[in-house]
Amino acid sequence: MRDSFVARPTDVLLATMPKSGTTWLKALVFAVAHRDRHAPDDARHPLLGTSPHDLVPFLHSLYENHRGPDPPGLEAMPSPRILAVHAPFSVLRPSVASCRVVYLCRDPKDALASFWHYIPKVVPRGHNLPPFHEAFERYCDGVSPFGPLWDHMAEYWKASVARPEEVMFLQYEHLKEDTVGSVKRLADFLGCPFTDEEVARGVPDAVVALCSIDRMKGVEANREGEHGVARTFKNSAFFRKGEVGDWKELLTLEMAQRIDDTVEEKLRGSGLSLIDPSYKLCLLSRLAMAQLPSKSDLGSATNSSPEDVDLAKQGVRGFMSALPAREGWSATLVHHKNYWLKPRMLEGILLAQQTFKPRADDIILATQPKCGTTWLKALAFAITNRSLYDFSDHPLLTRHPQHAVPFIEIPTAGSDDHAAGIEALPSPRLLATHMPLSLLPPGTTSCGCRLVYLCRDPKDTLVSRLHFENKLVEGFSLSMDAAFGMFCEGFSPYGPFWDHCLEYWRESVARPNTVLFLKYEEIKSDPVQVVRKLAEFLGVPFTQEEESAGIAEEVVKLCSFEKLTSLPVNQVGVVRPGNNVRLDNSVFYRKGKVGDWVNHMNQEMAEKLDSLVQHKLEGSGLVF
Repeated sequence: MRDSFVARPTDVLLATMPKSGTTWLKALVFAVAHRDRHAPDDARHPLLGTSPHDLVPFLHSLYENHRGPDPPGLEAMPSPRILAVHAPFSVLRPSVASCRVVYLCRDPKDALASFWHYIPKVVPRGHNLPPFHEAFERYCDGVSPFGPLWDHMAEYWKASVARPEEVMFLQYEHLKEDTVGSVKRLADFLGCPFTDEEVARGVPDAVVALCSIDRMKGVEANREGEHGVARTFKNSAFFRKGEVGDWKELLTLEMAQRIDDTVEEKLRGSGLSLIDPSYKLCLLSRLAMAQLPSKSDLGSATNSSPEDVDLAKQGVRGFMSALPAREGWSATLVHHKNYWLKPRMLEGILLAQQTFKPRADDIILATQPKCGTTWLKALAFAITNRSLYDFSDHPLLTRHPQHAVPFIEIPTAGSDDHAAGIEALPSPRLLATHMPLSLLPPGTTSCGCRLVYLCRDPKDTLVSRLHFENKLVEGFSLSMDAAFGMFCEGFSPYGPFWDHCLEYWRESVARPNTVLFLKYEEIKSDPVQVVRKLAEFLGVPFTQEEESAGIAEEVVKLCSFEKLTSLPVNQVGVVRPGNNVRLDNSVFYRKGKVGDWVNHMNQEMAEKLDSLVQHKLEGSGLVF
């Protein structure tokens, strides 16, 4: 195959490790590439009568039992030919120089679980399978079909970095998370982007519906048929669950941790990371749950505050239901200890106050929402981890900053115990919070940990908040006039704005060695200088050698608004901050400009808000 196959420039090669979503990828690409001939909502679509494996054959299968030039069936296929391989990229390289390659990988734990369920369906009767623990050991040693899996992934990953126009690298979990967005990216990569008219008609959504696992499992050809040349396989063997995290049914937590650690070590330095920090946080939390107090123990702590006594008596939900509440923003806000908070955020704060154990070497990034949180996370992560990663293959190129730095009080999706996951993170921990200083867990301000607070011009903060609110809930629309009025009353998420700023400002004046107060406008004005200041404060100053090499400038470039917004991971996919909340990654990026308020509020509004904030901050030394 390697020596005789000649690719056409229009060919599309789908590459995967076994049990990594091959069947789904075949269906999606076939539907996208051939939608001009076969409308995805057509009841006669080929995918509703034929297995994806017959429509998109494996290249090696076509060459089985065939010697000499290309098999007749291959040459007869019309362009664009869509073919599949499990072969490593190094085996294919001379053959695919001119065509497009789409690679799909999957969490190694789920890939192993899927493969273990698949094997009994395809091995000859009477063949004895090894015990699972033996198969697991071999897998961790790199012994698996087409393995080691980390080398297989790394080859295609490096090719996608070197040749992004010809090699597209996808992850199964991202495909599941945002299938429609991923399908649109696929179409762009394949050179057949969806038109505005197609998007308006819902064609991308129709492709996703057509290729869903439930729809595919219902097709008779996928229930009863077979495919293959030298050896046939039942099509039904290729449809099971297709779920993310199904490994939990088969692997112990210790097994899962070992696979994660092994793969992470093998991929170190490549820039490819398969372990989402928030997902790892979930796994660590499950391992550490027994070491922390249960939620039923939250009321056992005694405190002189009447509100805390009420909390102990009533429980979290009962306590919150008795708090003053007000409508106006995209969600109801409740009033607790001077601040307006969304109930799910207050629930997280109350839990954190009982369970979070601050450490002296913690670094906590504090902000109000819409004040540059994502940017600060990226900068701090890049600064503190610069000895571990090259800028050319940095985790921030493939991971959203929101995933890289977990919030203390906002639970991670899928976590059985977020507090346990935070506790299980190795030191020094890089964490984030939107909590006012007065609501931070006990000991946070006295244990010696470093706090970095970032604030922003209140006018730009309000404008950014308004745009964010209007994206949170479908059908919700808030006017500038209404938002402005509430903001000026101090009624906004985590508001009043001025009190939140003041608390951290006063702490930074009192403890400048452990609390750094920054302004968004300051970073925008001279980002390199602020990055140096931040590195110094965090105890990892740039060396003379690093200064000569321009490392501070590289950090700024990596974390720039232009760079981050251009990355596919920040254009598609979602952030899941728990509580069944799903936020598009793109919602965290809008303009990032200083002074954008002039396009959204009149001069009278601006002067009123400036005057109000100046009055609230009077005598503190803090000015905007």
